[in-house]
Formats: sequence, C-alpha cells, structure tokens
Amino acid sequence: MAGTQQLQFAQKFPFSQTAKKILREINPSIEHIPEETIKRAEAMISHASKNKPYNISIKPAEMLEQEIAAFPVAKILVSLMKDNFLLKSFASTIAKSTFIYLEKSPDRKQLSLDLAEELGLEVSVVSEKGSFVEMPLVQFLGIRFNDPALKLVNQKLSDGKVKLNINTFCRFVSEKVFAIVYESLPVKTTSLPNFYKTTARQISQKIKGAQVRDFNFKVEGSLNPNAFPPCFASLYQKQLAGEGLPHMARFLLASFLNAVGMPQRQILEIFKKSPNYDEKIASYQIKRITEQNYAPASCAKIKTYGLCTDIECRVKHPMTYYRRALRKLRQQNKKPTKKG
Repeated sequence: MAGTQQLQFAQKFPFSQTAKKILREINPSIEHIPEETIKRAEAMISHASKNKPYNISIKPAEMLEQEIAAFPVAKILVSLMKDNFLLKSFASTIAKSTFIYLEKSPDRKQLSLDLAEELGLEVSVVSEKGSFVEMPLVQFLGIRFNDPALKLVNQKLSDGKVKLNINTFCRFVSEKVFAIVYESLPVKTTSLPNFYKTTARQISQKIKGAQVRDFNFKVEGSLNPNAFPPCFASLYQKQLAGEGLPHMARFLLASFLNAVGMPQRQILEIFKKSPNYDEKIASYQIKRITEQNYAPASCAKIKTYGLCTDIECRVKHPMTYYRRALRKLRQQNKKPTKKG
C-alpha cells in the first residue's frame, strides 16, 4: 500500500499501525486542531452515543488526513466526558465499522489478512474446505467476545488450532479491534488546552439532550415524562444523562417508572446509562420491582431521603401530581387551535 491507498486504509482503520505512522508524519499540533477535524471527531462520538457504526467514503487526501487525525482527538474528547458507557460504545462503534469495511471490501480476504497483520495476530491461510484461516487456540481465547457467533463451541478445532471461515474471521478481527480500542481508553487528559474540555462539555450536552428527546419520544405513547413531578423529573433527566445516582434514588425512580406504566425493558434501558451499570444486578432488581409492584414513595419519604426539589408541589404523593399533570396535558391537546 502507498499514497492514497495507504491513507484510505488508515482512515478506515484509524487504530492501525499504518494510521499511527501517517499521524506521526502529519504531526498535527495539539494546540491548533482544525475545526473540520473536531467536527469529524464529534461525528464519531455522536455515532457511538447511538451505538451505530461510523462508515464514510472519502477520496480527497486532505480529508482523509483530517479523518485520521480525528480519531485520537475523539479519544481525548470521549475520555474527558468521563462516561464509562460512552467509552465502551465508542470502542463498539469502531469495531462495528471495522466489520462493515471488511464485509463490503471487494477483496475482503486480503484486507482482513492485512489488518490482522497490523494488529499483530498470528494467522495462517488454510486450503481446507469451509475454512479460510487458522490460529492458535490461546490467541482465539485471548479476548472476551461480545459476538455469540464466536463462541468456541461453534468453531472447528484441531491440534490446538481454531479454524475460521472468512465471515467468522472478519468478526474475530472486529472483536480484537474492540478490545484494543477499549483497553486504550480513557487516554491521559492532563496538560491539555482548555478548548478540549469546553468542546467535550458541549458535545456531552448535545448527546444528553438528544438522548432525552429520543427516549421521551419512544415512551410518549404510554406515558408522558412532561407530567412527572419535579423530583422524579430531575432523577429521570439525570439518569438519562448517565449521572451516577445513589442506590435509593435509583430504586425510587424505578418504582415510579413502573407505577406510571413504563415497561420493564424500557426501565432497564435507561438504567444502562449508569456509570457502574451491571446488567445482571440491574435486571434482577428491576424485575423484582416490576413483578412485586413496589408502590412509589410518598412525598414525605422522598423528603427524608433528601431527593425532594425546592419546588412546592402541594401534593402528598408524586402519583397525585402525575395524574393531575397528565389530565391537564391531555385537555390542552384536545383544545382546538384558533384559526387566524
């Protein structure tokens, strides 16, 4: 690979040794990052927040260089956000993008081998029917798989070697990419110019706002977050934004969401934003709350836990507030609009 081909490879796989070499040659100033590079970095993070792959087709050499430089900038920005969920999503987005690039390539066999070499993987091409490469079992088991298709029970195993077809090999390489990127995060963020922190904060606010709007839209059919009492509206917004709520606050919020009709799967979805999220524990706790229908705490108890806002609701129970507010909103929606 050389010239444009090398740049295109590095743009598709910005974590590769080729990309790192080009980045050293470009030698971008950490003090003066072009606006377009920052925009590309923000686009990567935005895709990660939605758990979507980031795949684009670029030809001009200058734009390819900007894309290559955007990757380390994105890693800095996402590290400054201090959101463990987003860090994992960022690595997942890069891994998913890698798989798509490999799958769509007209020469995916050679491209997957080239990338495997860049990642330091030990593989050998085999001529056996139904297999493309083989690798040491120890190497295959060296990463934790997210893709169930890569379980060892689904693979061919012979003489301490795992044999993979081309599709499974591309999946394995993508999982290796996830491990490499995730292990490299968060990056050190000391002694950085202030604009990095400012940019990270602005991107974070955009993402949180978009997530709240998106989730509210999904649940609007069965319940209305705009009718939540101020205490639970605050907890709801903080949870969606990925802030670390105390255990009791999470319990009270889950109980309230269940009481107003939010399905168990949607309650679990918003708790995935927690910095210390553990799916097994969260699933158990939310299932217990929904199956036993824990009653939401009264205003008196909410005040005892220090979770009441300063707003005077004039009710003794948050469900009273919710029902009144919901009726009011429905009446407003039924009013005919005046024609000018």
